[in-house]
Amino acid sequence: GLSSLEDVTIQALFAGGAEGNADSEAVAAWVRCVERIAPAVVQIYTLDRDYPSRRISPLPKSGLLEIGARLDAKGIRACVF
Repeated sequence: GLSSLEDVTIQALFAGGAEGNADSEAVAAWVRCVERIAPAVVQIYTLDRDYPSRRISPLPKSGLLEIGARLDAKGIRACVF
């Protein structure tokens, strides 16, 4: 449904750790979904306050930038926060 909207902005939170969502396979699958949506921009960020589990942690800025670069390589504008 998101791909039918114009000028969509996607916000995505990535976390590291054993239960995080930033491993290579998960990010690759997410990028494929984002490609189908073709948003105007994707905003990428990580945890910035207390989090509910010790099995997740904030993703380092370098990890966020790497995810942003994957999107940029597909022609999708990404902003990292």
